Amino acid sequence: MFKLGRLAVVFLAFAGVMSSVAQAELTITVGDHSANSAGEIITVDLSVTNGGGQEIDGMLLNVVLGGDLAGPTFVANSVDLTTGTVFAGGFSGAADDENGVNDREISYSVSTPNSNDIAITTADLATFQIDTTGAGNNRYGIVLESTTSELSAFALNGGAPATTLVYGSISIGDNPIVIWSGDGSDSNLTNYQNWLYQAAPLAGDSLQFAGTTNTTVNMDQTANTAYHSITFDNTAQGFVLDGNAIGIDAGGSITNNSTLQGSYDFGEGAEPIGQLLLVDIKASGDLTLDAAAGDLTFDDSNISMTGSSTLTIDGGATTTVDVLSNILGSSAIVDVQTSGNLILAGTNTFMTLNINSGTVEFENGNAMSNTGSVSVADGATLLMNSDNEQIGTINAAAGSTINLGTSILIVGGTGNSTFAGTIIDTATPDENNE
Repeated sequence: MFKLGRLAVVFLAFAGVMSSVAQAELTITVGDHSANSAGEIITVDLSVTNGGGQEIDGMLLNVVLGGDLAGPTFVANSVDLTTGTVFAGGFSGAADDENGVNDREISYSVSTPNSNDIAITTADLATFQIDTTGAGNNRYGIVLESTTSELSAFALNGGAPATTLVYGSISIGDNPIVIWSGDGSDSNLTNYQNWLYQAAPLAGDSLQFAGTTNTTVNMDQTANTAYHSITFDNTAQGFVLDGNAIGIDAGGSITNNSTLQGSYDFGEGAEPIGQLLLVDIKASGDLTLDAAAGDLTFDDSNISMTGSSTLTIDGGATTTVDVLSNILGSSAIVDVQTSGNLILAGTNTFMTLNINSGTVEFENGNAMSNTGSVSVADGATLLMNSDNEQIGTINAAAGSTINLGTSILIVGGTGNSTFAGTIIDTATPDENNE
C-alpha cells in the first residue's frame, strides 16, 4: 500500500536548442509516495506534460534513489517504459546498476529514428518499483539527472540551465526522519541537497539537524508548515533557524541532544549558544522543549499554544531553556520538569506555571499573566531577576525556594496562597528598615 501525492517542476526550453517550438513548457512529474513500513514494494510513476508541442531527438535520464546511500533499492527489471506515446521513436531502458551501488541508480535511454525531432505528448513516461526492505524510518529522494546536452539546456523555472531535472521522494512509516547534511550551495530548508538522502522535508516529517555545515538555516518552507518534531543530534553545533513560521504537531517536541556550542550576536557582541530558534512556533497541541544535553534559546518570535494545551520544559541539570520569545495562550499550562533552568524573559500570557523541579527565572515584569497561578514543588526554585512581578496565586511546598533577589512579587489574586518553603530577599533595607 502507498499514498500518492504530486510534485511538479516546470522547465523552459531555450530558443534554438529545441527545434520548431520556442519557450514551450515541459513538465516532468514524480510522485511523493509512502510505505506503511519497511519491506513493502512501492510503485513510482514518472509522467510528462507538454505545454506546447515540445520536440526533442533523444535523451538520457538517470534516476537516483536516496543519493546512492544505503536504504531502499530499485527492483531489478521493474522498469515499465511506455512505448510509442511520449516519443514516436520508442524507448530503450533497463534497471541498470549503473554505478555498482546496490541498485540505487537506473538509466533511461530515449531515442528517435534518424535523430529526427519528435514532439513529446502528454503521457506517462514510465513506472518502476522500489523495494523498501531494510530501509529506515526516513524520507528518500528520487532525483532525475541528465547528461544529454538538449535536456541540459532546459532552464529551471526560467533560471540558469540545470542538469537536475525533477525531484520526488518516498518515505517509510509515520513521521519519517529527514537528516540535515548542509551539502547544498545554500542553506535553504527546502533544498533537497541539504538533506542526507536527497529528500527535503514535507509536513509531518521529523527534522533532525546534524553536523557543522550550513548551520544558519533559512526556513523558507511555506509559513506554518507543521512538522512532527525538531531534533538537534549530538553532532549539531550552534544551529540558528531563521525565517518563516513553523508548526509542530500535537505531542511533538524540540530537543537539543548536543553539548556543542556556536556563537551569536544578540546586539552586544558574540556570545556562546547551544541551538537558537528565531522563528514563530505554532503548536497544534501539547509541546515539549527539551534541553537534554545543551541549551535551547528562543528569541525574536512567539511560541503560540492552543487552548489549554501544555508546554513541557525538560532538560539536564546544567542546561537552560532560555525563552526570550513570548509564550502565548491565555489557557495554556507551562509544566517544568527540567533538572536545569528555564528563563522567562518575554511578555507571556499563559495562566498556569507548575515548577516541579529545577529553577525558573523571571527576567522581566511580564513573565506570566497577572492573574495566573504558580506552584513550586519540594526542591524547586522560583528566582526573581527582574522588575516587580504580579501573579494571582502561589503555592510553595515545603522544601521549595522563592528567591526574590531585589524584586517584589505581588500576589494579587482572590484565591488562597501558601508559603511552606524558604523565601529569600536580598534587597537592602532603607533608612526605615523597610
